[in-house]
Amino acid sequence: MGRSDLFVQVVAQGLAMGAVYALIALGYVMIFKAVGVFNFAQGDFMMAGCFLGLWLVSTGTIPLFAALVLAVLLSAALGVIVEIVAFHPLLESPSRSYLMCTIAVGIIFREVAKMRFGADPLRFPNYLGHGVIKVGGAGLSVQYIWITTVAAVVVVLLLWFFKRTKVGKAMRAVSEDREVARLMGIDTDFNMRLTYAISSALGAMAGVLIAPVFFAFSEMGRSFGLRAFSSFVLGGTDSIVGAVIGGLLIGLMENLAGVYISTQYKDVVSFVVLIAVLVWRPTGLFGERGEQRAG
Repeated sequence: MGRSDLFVQVVAQGLAMGAVYALIALGYVMIFKAVGVFNFAQGDFMMAGCFLGLWLVSTGTIPLFAALVLAVLLSAALGVIVEIVAFHPLLESPSRSYLMCTIAVGIIFREVAKMRFGADPLRFPNYLGHGVIKVGGAGLSVQYIWITTVAAVVVVLLLWFFKRTKVGKAMRAVSEDREVARLMGIDTDFNMRLTYAISSALGAMAGVLIAPVFFAFSEMGRSFGLRAFSSFVLGGTDSIVGAVIGGLLIGLMENLAGVYISTQYKDVVSFVVLIAVLVWRPTGLFGERGEQRAG
C-alpha cells in the first residue's frame, strides 16, 4: 500500500470517529445553549443507549434495526426523566450545583451499567457489515462509511429542524433567553425536556453506531465523552456547526497522530487541543460567548 492510499484510509477512519464525537458534542452544545452549563453526563447517555441496544438485541424478540431505533427512543425518554428528577430542580441554582449534578448522574449511569452488564467489554452485533470498498489502492471499511453517512444525515436533519420547524424555532428562542421566551408564551419546561430528549438521543445514536467497532463497555461514555467535550470546546460552546467541525478535526488529528507519530500519542491529542483552545482561544473556532450561570 502506498503512502497516499494509507493517508486516504486514515482520513476516512478519522472522519468516522470525528462524526461520532460530533454527535455527542451536539448534545453538549444543546444543553449549554439551553442552561449555560456543561453536561458531563452526555457521554454516559451514549453508553446507556449502547447498552439499551445490546439488551434489546439480546432478547431475540425484536428485529435488530427496530431494537436500535427503540434504544435511541428509550434513551431520549431517559434524558427527559433525568431532566425532570435531577436537573430541573436545580435550574435556578448556581451553575456549580447543576454541574456537579451532571457528574453525579454520569457516575450513577456507569455504576448501574457495571452492575447489570459487568466491567468487561461486550461484543455488539456488527450490523454495519465487514466489507471493504476499494478507492484506488485504499480499502475503506463499510463500517466507517456507514458511520460517517448516518451521522451526516442526522446533522442535516437537526439543522433543518432548528431552522424550519416551529418547535425548533421555539427551542432556539428558549436557548437565547429563557425568561423572554416564557413571557412570549413559549412553554420553556417542555422545551427544556425536549432539549434533553434530543441530546440524549444524539448520544445514543453515537453509541449504537460505534459499538460494532469498539465493543460496549461501561467506561465508553467517559472515554468518548471527553473527546467529544474537546470537540465541543474546539468548535465553540454555543455553535452547532462548530461542534460538527470540532468533532471531525479531533477525529482526524487523533488518527493522523496515531499513524504518523505514535499510537501512544493518539489518546492525548484531544486533551492537548482542549488545553490549547482554553489558553489561546477560549471561545473556540465559532463560539461567541463564555460559560453562563444556570438560571
